[in-house]
Amino acid sequence: MATLVSYTSDEPLTVDEVKAHCRVDSDDEDAYITDVVIPGARSLAESRTGSIIRKGTFTETIALGEALSVGQVISVDTVEIDGVEVAFTVAGKGRRTIVQSAGNEGKEAVVSFTAGTDVAQYPGVKSWLLLAAAWMYNHREIMAAGPNAFNEMPKSYVDALLVQIEVPSPF
Repeated sequence: MATLVSYTSDEPLTVDEVKAHCRVDSDDEDAYITDVVIPGARSLAESRTGSIIRKGTFTETIALGEALSVGQVISVDTVEIDGVEVAFTVAGKGRRTIVQSAGNEGKEAVVSFTAGTDVAQYPGVKSWLLLAAAWMYNHREIMAAGPNAFNEMPKSYVDALLVQIEVPSPF
């Protein structure tokens, strides 16, 4: 599982984009949109696709010769075995990134890498993020009472917009 070290870019949506999409005219809920809605929509997209959306640096411990667990890897920066950097090569297999090191295959290594999605290249992903943000904005209370207390965002309707960045299961 990849671990975030730090983000190197802004969120893929702006408050103004979300407000325009949700038809919100006041600034009263800007903090809510910034702190909850936008990161929540991005996180949901990352969870559903297996790809990193917001660009950042990450680490992951893997057996060399295996694929990193996330998609949209931009670069592999370092590979360390027992704290010592080793030479490595990177190969792609479908939408997965495989990290190899001659003579070290199968050994456990800490891989540092940069990943993220340029949503300008995938307009469907941006559309999905806006739809998810609007859904989250309008359905804040997941524990509300009543017959329609929890309604999940319809997957079949919008998830096709994420197919371009989806990382297929390795199984």
